[in-house]
Amino acid sequence: MLKLFTPKQVRELDKYAIDKVGIPGAVLMENAAINMKNQFYALPECDDARVIAILCGKGNNGGDGYALARHLLNDGFTVVVLSLFKAEELSGDAKLNYNILQNYSQDSRLSLLNYSGRASLTTLRQADVLFDAMLGSGAAGELRSPFTEVIRAANESPATRIAIDIPTGLDAETGACSFGFKAHYTFTLAGLKQGLFVNQAKDYTGIVYKLDIGANDDYLQAMDETALLIEPEDIVELLPEKANTIHKFSAGKLACCCGSSLYPGAAVLSSGSAFYSGSGAVTLIAGSSYSSVLHSMAEPQLVIRKFDDSSSGCITPDVLVANAELIKKSDSILLGCGIGLANETRDFVQVLLKKYHGIKKVIDADALTILAETGVSEYNLKHAILTPHMGEFSTLTGIKADELRDNPVQYARQFAIAHQCTLVLKDSVTVIASARGEVYVNYTGNAGLAKFGSGDVLAGVIASFLSQGCDTVTAAICAVYLHGLAADLLQTRFTEYGYTALQLMHEIPASIDFIRKTCKK
Repeated sequence: MLKLFTPKQVRELDKYAIDKVGIPGAVLMENAAINMKNQFYALPECDDARVIAILCGKGNNGGDGYALARHLLNDGFTVVVLSLFKAEELSGDAKLNYNILQNYSQDSRLSLLNYSGRASLTTLRQADVLFDAMLGSGAAGELRSPFTEVIRAANESPATRIAIDIPTGLDAETGACSFGFKAHYTFTLAGLKQGLFVNQAKDYTGIVYKLDIGANDDYLQAMDETALLIEPEDIVELLPEKANTIHKFSAGKLACCCGSSLYPGAAVLSSGSAFYSGSGAVTLIAGSSYSSVLHSMAEPQLVIRKFDDSSSGCITPDVLVANAELIKKSDSILLGCGIGLANETRDFVQVLLKKYHGIKKVIDADALTILAETGVSEYNLKHAILTPHMGEFSTLTGIKADELRDNPVQYARQFAIAHQCTLVLKDSVTVIASARGEVYVNYTGNAGLAKFGSGDVLAGVIASFLSQGCDTVTAAICAVYLHGLAADLLQTRFTEYGYTALQLMHEIPASIDFIRKTCKK
């Protein structure tokens, strides 16, 4: 897993390199420029590029841009540099590199311009590649003019867009962004900033590359990270192994309390996904009023334990009595997908959570709403994984979703520690928090997951890995990553518009196969 850091921590590395090691800031900036140039040359878009435009601010981020401009000019590119500030406003290493670049002003391939209104932006239209060196990772808050005008023009450009360190407008710590530079690639320097991988980052960063600046990376890696970014190699290591001697009951026994007459599909998707991710014995507890529908839709190997719901129309606490032996013998329980919010269902959820708190379980969807109504602190959630989306998490915490989204890592960590549970906080980027305070960030998945049923599939995969012996954190990490990877594989064939939750369920084995073949032990 890759460590993610705050911008402040990465700046401490700069300070350490300059003050303790004795590396001048200008040398660090030169190292950054050389490595950015080399990474650019490794991109496929470089082959056809002739004209490079670089948007420069007045701080160190701008200095990186001026230094990069010099290297690209020396290598034969036509370079257009648009400075958003006058030369006299620059200072330090940014001023140094600007002055050096000025000495190339007689070269006809260099245009060194100052922003003077919209007319200045016409020069960007000829660019094949556009670098953003306007504001670095220390910047925060709403953008003002001239940044807004320049970014708007840049985003409308057909050029390949590359952000230096972080896209301007994106908060490097929280990933919040109301308006910013939309990069195809981000060349982040020294350390991976948390804000590049959470919240709204996916809409702005493109593919992220971490580049060296010649400082002592060991100094940064010794710091406590804010979160860990999940890598594919991690999943290969963490997946439960299947011994040749296992049988169906030792391969994972899962009891599903999911679905209702209104939402039978939730039961089909969640229980089916458990089979497709390895569980050997999946049993669905379902009402007689919709069991025939389930039989027609569900996987044929699914065992359905019917209860009579003719009088109540929902699942009731009495069902627990009839299925006590099944639940006790289960390796894990899946609770909530499509069960509804009837009063008797509320009673059922409360009784199950209090009576069977020692069994590993996934609490999803309607069960989360019931949990919030009765109070999360009323329950022992040590062996539970809660899987809310932002709206459900808002209900659980009493905090507005927009506020939660502004710092998902912080809020997820606080909740998991406070309630001693494992939390899977679902959003465009899903974060997983443990009871010990570790936070894991998952970057697989795409917009096609924003459909009914996707969450049911994820809940089923998590519960499946729990039943196969994974601890709650490991089960969550593996399931979230593979669920997102399955979506990414489907996107290549059907686009983010064209696949469904049912296809997602069927793609889980392909995602496991893909990751095994690409990341062999």
